[in-house]
Amino acid sequence: MASSGTIDVQTLFSLHGRIALVTGAGSGVGSYVAHGFALAGAKRVYITGRRVEALTRTAALHPAIVPIPGDVSTKAGCLALLDAFEKLERASGVHGPISLDVLVNNAGIFSKDGAWDKDASAEAVSAALLQADDEHWSQVFAVNVASLQFMSAAFLPHLARAAYSANGKSEGRGCIINNTSIAALYTSRWSQTHIYSASKAAAESLSQNLASKLTALGVRVNSIAIGNIPSELNDISNPNSMISRRGGAVPIGRVGNEEDMVGAVVYLASRAGSFVSGACLKIEGGILVGAQ
Repeated sequence: MASSGTIDVQTLFSLHGRIALVTGAGSGVGSYVAHGFALAGAKRVYITGRRVEALTRTAALHPAIVPIPGDVSTKAGCLALLDAFEKLERASGVHGPISLDVLVNNAGIFSKDGAWDKDASAEAVSAALLQADDEHWSQVFAVNVASLQFMSAAFLPHLARAAYSANGKSEGRGCIINNTSIAALYTSRWSQTHIYSASKAAAESLSQNLASKLTALGVRVNSIAIGNIPSELNDISNPNSMISRRGGAVPIGRVGNEEDMVGAVVYLASRAGSFVSGACLKIEGGILVGAQ
């Protein structure tokens, strides 16, 4: 079938007039995403996080960005964010049904666990693995996994409403994007982040499960597996950070940047990605297929 010749690429990737919410957006990847959505034309981009000062800095990047201090580590915290979002939408002049076009579950906790030498004894490895307690495991999984389900469930009616609005499905409205990290997709004998990696693998599995259930309701669910993107947790100026230690091994020959991040999420959130659900978009410079 021949092309219609009428494709408007700018409209294809536009988020004009849309409402978005990004968790963990005080810095790093979340801040990049929020700013990118605003630049792509989003009407309001709500950002959440526990650090008010960090949220304020991100909000200063664009007038469309609206901070909502909050904590996604508990079900109650996620429901409180829903209540705050609804009140702010009413205050902005929305009198009819409230809808949400894009939810980005980005909040996460990085966990560096016990380490040992390559010639360590079984006793030394055992001691290193036992350093983390029950509370630590629970905290990491509460933020990195459970919050995805609680936030997605809490905002689902608003997301479905956006999808079923006029032209909503064809425009890609009503979608969830989960940040699951490349840690979900590979492991290493020398990794010191096995709790974090386990949580991200669980998050990727949950994202796929949510896609299998919610797509039939009109809500697309996709994930982004990112790696080698500078952030507060992965500071390129810190010689001991993962991105500094592994940056030279990126097959594409450089570390990632804000443009790489924004391009991917705008694609998934816009008309351009409206036929995509259940996908895991890898944004990592080829590490998973070409690293030595």
